[in-house]
Amino acid sequence: MNEPKMVVVEYLEDALRSRRTIRVNGKEICGEIISEQRAILGERRGKWRILRDIPEQVHETRMMRSESPLTKEEVFGLEKNPNGTYKTKRIKKKRIAWLQDAVLTGGTEISCQEVVRVGEDCGFEICAITQKVPPREIWTMMMGCDIAILNNLWAFFPAQMQMIMKLIYSEGIPYVKYEHDHRELGRLEFSRALFQHSKLNVFLSPIHKENHVKALGCDGICLPLAINTEFFRVNGGAQREEGTALVCNVRNFKSWTNLQAYIEHYSKIKFTILAVDPPIRGENVISQPLIPYEQMPDFYGKFEYLVHLLDGWGAGERVVFEAALCGCKVVANERVGHMSWGKNLSNTEDLRAWLTQASYDFWKEIDKIV
Repeated sequence: MNEPKMVVVEYLEDALRSRRTIRVNGKEICGEIISEQRAILGERRGKWRILRDIPEQVHETRMMRSESPLTKEEVFGLEKNPNGTYKTKRIKKKRIAWLQDAVLTGGTEISCQEVVRVGEDCGFEICAITQKVPPREIWTMMMGCDIAILNNLWAFFPAQMQMIMKLIYSEGIPYVKYEHDHRELGRLEFSRALFQHSKLNVFLSPIHKENHVKALGCDGICLPLAINTEFFRVNGGAQREEGTALVCNVRNFKSWTNLQAYIEHYSKIKFTILAVDPPIRGENVISQPLIPYEQMPDFYGKFEYLVHLLDGWGAGERVVFEAALCGCKVVANERVGHMSWGKNLSNTEDLRAWLTQASYDFWKEIDKIV
């Protein structure tokens, strides 16, 4: 079998430029050495450009966190032939088991898709494991991975959960707990061990982390929820109506005292709630069914405000950042996890750069572990 041809690419996306440097002809650029097939695909998407006609012997590369450059052999995965020429050997990718519920496509699932996309762009091999995978296959898949990322684990059947727990506790498979909400605080006996024995816990906001640290005696880092920031932009053609507000994620199993009080106080604002039969009432309130995710950027562009007022805790709440990136003024209280970051949501360019970088920062943390 022919080994893949390796080429040098120079990063064009700002989020990628912080990852790695390459020395070419004595000059450092932001880029890396990857397979030609992957390089061509990325070049078409505008992620990087291929540096063509570069002699192999002039390349040195190093990760941004590394002090010394790699040798030519390390860079290209080369083995030396007896006659002094080189032959290519396959470069082993870091293999990740990605465990998550697959019941519906909500905010968590959309965020996971974005993180996985970035991880694959960064060169990780990611194996998805959901409750649709039989226990024996879970065993085989996880045993073949360098580390497991545990996301929401509520839809897995008992036999599957027993297998996962055996793998991480008895077999010692290293894992990271990537938390997306506060539900684990409802099963403390199970969650305390899960969070305390992980290699890393990742939370979506400072208050999200604080709530878990207090309850579980664990530690971790905070990274904002993953968003495809290029998808959420101000649509110049949209007609934004003054005195209007959009309200999302109003679920009937939660209480909405703060939101109801706000709507009653601001009676001159017209509120549109994306929900069927929402638990919010008022003469200034209309409701409509949820719309497809693909239509949300244009829909945000119709409203002056995004109002998100919670009674309970929210880990992050992606609608806050989505709406801000699309030009809405955000009204949210301290119960909304993402507000604890203290970001200026009206500065959309800074917000966009920060959110874009977050998924890459996640994989930098994983790279440190494996």
